[in-house]
Amino acid sequence: MPGAPWIKLWTEVFDDQKIRIIHGMPEGAEIVLCWLRLLCLAGKCGMGGVVVVGDNIPYSAEMLSSVWSIPPSTVTLAIQTLEKLKMITIEDDDTILINNWRHYQSLKSYEDVREQNRIRQERYRQKQLSSNVTNNVKSRSKNIEVEEEVEEEVEEDKKRKYAEFVRMTKDEYSKLEDKYGKSKTEEMVIVLDNYKGSKGKKYKSDYRAILSWVVEKCEAKVITNKPKVCPNGHSYTGEVCEACI
Repeated sequence: MPGAPWIKLWTEVFDDQKIRIIHGMPEGAEIVLCWLRLLCLAGKCGMGGVVVVGDNIPYSAEMLSSVWSIPPSTVTLAIQTLEKLKMITIEDDDTILINNWRHYQSLKSYEDVREQNRIRQERYRQKQLSSNVTNNVKSRSKNIEVEEEVEEEVEEDKKRKYAEFVRMTKDEYSKLEDKYGKSKTEEMVIVLDNYKGSKGKKYKSDYRAILSWVVEKCEAKVITNKPKVCPNGHSYTGEVCEACI
């Protein structure tokens, strides 16, 4: 999308864990501002998250400082911080790449998708007026599949990140907190995040994955770590009571 006049920005971006971590830093506000400016630059470039000027010339910290009217030291700190948090990648030629850009920016808005599908379906129906009943049935099935794909895109767009590899809707996260409490919910998110990060595993629904096996694993851990009492009345958590040895 060359020269995009706008980008998609999540309304709860300041609730994101990484943004909140940055905010707690001495120059957190300036770093967040640099992050938003990088997103806008990537949108203007229209190269899938690549931030360059002119004919693919990488932006240096000095160049960004001049464009943004922000001290070079602050820009350098922002780039280092964003790279450390894996929000950007610095290529071998020093080109800045916004991570996961296509995932968050390539989906069209729900209204645009619905309107385009409506027009596409209308044209399709006009071409099928002379078709037999069998073709009409196939047409309705295809329309249903298109609607389902749109709904899946919208549902995916509603999800927010609760860890590097864990995403779910706000309602799903609230349900976990209501049922298991805030502390246990955070623990289960960490368990799933570590598993997905180490195994490269992907789930259609992280919320369902937590319900299907993470809850049971966390509860089993609690049982395993529950203190035991030896015949002499000592409390211990290992295999044997050290006080009795």
